[in-house]
Order: sequence, then structure tokens, then C-alpha cells
Amino acid sequence: MTQELGVATPRRVDALLSLLGTFRLEIAGTVVAVPIGAQRMLALLCLRQCMSRHQLAGSLWPDSSSKQALTNLRQVCWRLRDATAGAPVVVENGTLMELGPEVLSDVGWMSQSLLLPAGEATALSRSFLFDLTRTEAAHLLVDWDEEWLEAERERFRQTRLHVLERWAVHLAEQRDHGLALEAGLAALHTDPLRETAHRTVIRLHLLEGNVAEAQRAYARCRSLLWAELGVEPSLETRALLSSPRPAAV
Repeated sequence: MTQELGVATPRRVDALLSLLGTFRLEIAGTVVAVPIGAQRMLALLCLRQCMSRHQLAGSLWPDSSSKQALTNLRQVCWRLRDATAGAPVVVENGTLMELGPEVLSDVGWMSQSLLLPAGEATALSRSFLFDLTRTEAAHLLVDWDEEWLEAERERFRQTRLHVLERWAVHLAEQRDHGLALEAGLAALHTDPLRETAHRTVIRLHLLEGNVAEAQRAYARCRSLLWAELGVEPSLETRALLSSPRPAAV
């Protein structure tokens, strides 16, 4: 994770938490076997950023009494410290619990990249964006059935699509056409009826100078929208092929 999109600022990464597809925690490049209860605590803190002990315990054990839930939380924290050899993966900040400052997460990267101008999101590495294009990365913790994950999954889905579309055109403008097209096609594969994803792919072909590919991409878009929704592409999409160079999203 050393080659950055944007400004290449070296940064030491002690821990990397991934929620793409399945749970994974690495510390100093080594995958850590995390107990299942601790996995759920880390995932919830990653998605909510910070929570009080009572909020965290209540969310993880909603059917337990407050006293029992807090006891469970203490036990999970002890097990996590054992599994990580005392690494500060979770810290307390006043009354709140949150991930340690050296823990980087793929979900956090996605959120941060949407807050910064294209090309300035230094935390979004090329290898992370490539991971984001994988088919299994389209789902958040795919094998979990926690109730609190339902709303988070839809938010994750929308954030991932916006990140893929945004960076696809930015990378194409930087002549990194291979990874750009991977990102654009990943967005389209996730939601074939998403017209902005179709526009992104059309723009990528045009930015690369492949007009015939752009026309084929437009034809697929038109055919699919008509077959599934009974509508024509929007004026913005139709205008792409009449413009000498598409505007960046």
C-alpha cells in the first residue's frame, strides 16, 4: 500500500482493517486471527467511528441486560488484546471507544476519498482501489447477518459506487486507463441499471480515444435501459458522443 493516488506521502501503517467481502485484520503485514466477538466490535467501531461503552455493548448484545452486555464487552476487549499482543487496535477517548489512530480501514478510505478533491485523497492507494474493484468487494461482510449491518450495507454500496465512478475518470485523465476501466466496469457490474456508471464507462473510452468502444458502451446502455425500464438514456448520456471530450464527473 505504498503507491498513492494523488500526493505520494509516505505513511507507516501498523494495522489494516478490511470489511470488503470478509473480515480481515493485518498488523505489521501479518494476518491476525481475531475472535468472532472482537471482529464484530471492530467492524461496528469502524462503521460508526466511535461509540460509548454502553452504546457499543447494547448494539452488540441487544438481548442481554446492560450489566451482562458490558461484561461481554470487557471480555471481548481482553480477548482482542491477547490476539493482537496488546496492540492499541481499540482505544478509549474520554467516554468513547474508537479504533486506534494507526488502524487504517478500507471503509474509512472510501469515506475520506469523497471529502477531498480528486487527486488529493492521499489515503486512497492504488492497491486499495484495485481491491475495491473485486467482485467480492461489492458486499460488506457478506457472511454476517447482524441486524445493525442492514442500513450500513446500503450506505456502503452507494459510497463504493461513487468512489469507483469518481476515481475512474480521474485516473483516465492521468492516463492510467487500465485501473480506470477496472473501476468503471466494477461500478457498472454492481448496478447495471445505474446510468451514471454507464456514462462513466463511455467517458473512459472517449478519454482513451476509443470512439468505437464508447459507441458500443452507449448501445449497451440504451438497450438495457429500454429492456428493463422502458426509458431512453438521459440527454446528458446522449450528449457524450456528440462532445469532442467529455467533462470529468
